[in-house]
Amino acid sequence: MNKIFVAMVAAAAAVSLGACGGGGGGGGGSSSSTYTGSKSEATLTGASAVTLSDVLLKNAADNKDFDEMAVSIDDSLSAAASAMGKLTRASGDVYEGCDGRGSVTYTADTTGDGSDYSYTVTFNDFAIWDDSTASGCSTEVVNGAFGWHFWTTTSPSVMHFEYTFDNLRLSAGGVDVARIDGEMGMWFSNDVAGSLGYTMTMETWNRNGDGSVDQFKISGYDVEFANYSQLVSIAGTFYDAEEGYVTVSTTTNFGYSCAGATTPSSGVMVVNDSAGDWTITYGSDTVSVQGPNGETDSAVTDSASGCAPL
Repeated sequence: MNKIFVAMVAAAAAVSLGACGGGGGGGGGSSSSTYTGSKSEATLTGASAVTLSDVLLKNAADNKDFDEMAVSIDDSLSAAASAMGKLTRASGDVYEGCDGRGSVTYTADTTGDGSDYSYTVTFNDFAIWDDSTASGCSTEVVNGAFGWHFWTTTSPSVMHFEYTFDNLRLSAGGVDVARIDGEMGMWFSNDVAGSLGYTMTMETWNRNGDGSVDQFKISGYDVEFANYSQLVSIAGTFYDAEEGYVTVSTTTNFGYSCAGATTPSSGVMVVNDSAGDWTITYGSDTVSVQGPNGETDSAVTDSASGCAPL
């Protein structure tokens, strides 16, 4: 998914780096729902509820979901730099795609002091450059819109970054190859305690070379850290294309006994499925689960294994 994601965002970044001013536009091509998997509530067991919470905690602590996409966006800037010189202005803030096929429109807005800046790039059957082909153009085109927003607030002092994807689609021969819809953001607090968090509401759909499809959907994903490192809370609704969705919330913030621990030594997470709430409680060396119908289970954790005291 990252390679396709980079290609799509590279086209957006190329325009944002090489253009200036304001304008507007629209996206053409086919349009369909991004996530097409199960939208029913999943059914868990005590063991699967604990496994799910463990995966979510470790991924959140590693910033995995956010960082993989953020790195893809950053990597795309290199590809964008080489594409800048290839863009041809059609008129105003509208630029042509490879070999004059399709177009892209760039819109920017900023405050005088630079505390609020945003841009939107809108594609209409925009052809991508590909130096590996004889024509120099890819057979794939982009439709939809990509946006970036940076702003700061005071009292408390917080920096915000946000990426948005509005039915952004990569297609070849009229058939969609990948689709992205939603937004993701990150914020940093400059107060004494120091904290950060990231959010995501996202749907992705990717057709593999063998015709199979990978897709996921996350709604209201919200993660917060204290002192820039210790995971405090996690929430969101997570969809599996086959099994359906579960909703996660943190009712007691997580605590860690030592730096580098992968499992919290305190905190309570609630996972809601089709049967009700699974309450997962973390202790100094154990994790226990209480099911919606009185089910109970527990396991030993590695909350203090191989790391230094805080």
